[in-house]
Amino acid sequence: MTNRVAQLLGVEKPIIQASMAYLTDAKLVAAVSNAGGFGILGSVAPGQDYYEADVAKNLALMQKEVQATKDLTDKPFGLAVSPRPVLKRQAVTDATSGASQSEEKTKISDIAKEVNKLKTDTAQAQRDYDTTQDPFTDGQIKIAQAEGIKVVLYSGTLIPAWIDKFHAAGLKVLFRPTTPYAPIIKDAVQAGADAIVVTGFDEGGTVPVNVVGTFAALPLAVQAVAGKVPVIAAGGIVDHTTAQAAFALGAEGLYVGTAFLASDESRLAANIKQAIIDYDAEEVLMFRAPNSYYRSLPGELPNKLVAMDRDGKSADEIWQAAGDYDALRQGMLFGDLSKGIASVGLGISLIHEIKSSQAIVDDLYAGIPENKR
Repeated sequence: MTNRVAQLLGVEKPIIQASMAYLTDAKLVAAVSNAGGFGILGSVAPGQDYYEADVAKNLALMQKEVQATKDLTDKPFGLAVSPRPVLKRQAVTDATSGASQSEEKTKISDIAKEVNKLKTDTAQAQRDYDTTQDPFTDGQIKIAQAEGIKVVLYSGTLIPAWIDKFHAAGLKVLFRPTTPYAPIIKDAVQAGADAIVVTGFDEGGTVPVNVVGTFAALPLAVQAVAGKVPVIAAGGIVDHTTAQAAFALGAEGLYVGTAFLASDESRLAANIKQAIIDYDAEEVLMFRAPNSYYRSLPGELPNKLVAMDRDGKSADEIWQAAGDYDALRQGMLFGDLSKGIASVGLGISLIHEIKSSQAIVDDLYAGIPENKR
């Protein structure tokens, strides 16, 4: 049997390394791809230790990291994309003022607010936002074409016009909705997504709005796609046992984050790697954030955020105290839990040592039944 995900990606093993912003770089992505899996460079500052707000400079840094990855592997790898809406009034202002793309600035927090607007008030979003124009994502398409990348991971709000744009550029699309509602999955399939990544509440990072675990969300997604495209499981998948369970529930591929953070090649701070080994899922903290919830390993700031949540502070107040999305950079890249958080998935209970990406891929692959490879 030919595994549809492996065939789509052009790889030996249907194992995808998750897009994890700053924590992805050429070294990790190439290591996963060389192991027979599929590495992905994150859409936010891959290989960097800061976020470059200038769009043109940011794209130049991304292309440099793509080229560095190609120096380390001749295997396929992908780019993460997350098209965000552009304010129509801002677009008009830019056009009349003659602002160039190189002068455009973006903030991670602003991107999140724009995307959340699409989720909460569709009618107003359609009036106020242009969902088909995004200089950064357009630039990523050009990088993919120039560097021979064939697959993008599209995470976030479904905008069918973007799937059309990716396909027109010769790119296959793995669509990963923030929350895997069955209607959104069906719409994505109808819009032409080549595969669906279904993420359960077990994941690290930005968790879904619905408190539904991976192994409950997965069969619902499999039913929703009705065999038209493959489903890839995400959230809590870290070893051969969880891989076996995912395939038993209908997955045809695996999307793995935390396990690869605990790899030799990962950029994750050494003290946070050790904490992944030391802590179990029961000890992971959780607090409210504007998007939904965030998890973190214990530490000075994470403990404070949990206390604020317990005391009834608003999600916005908690997230402001966290330092907004920079909390992930401070906590995970620099390992400073007095200034940041360390968000991991609930699969950490099964991670007992730091291993090579090759060993992690091999272990995951061992859990995939031979007739589904």
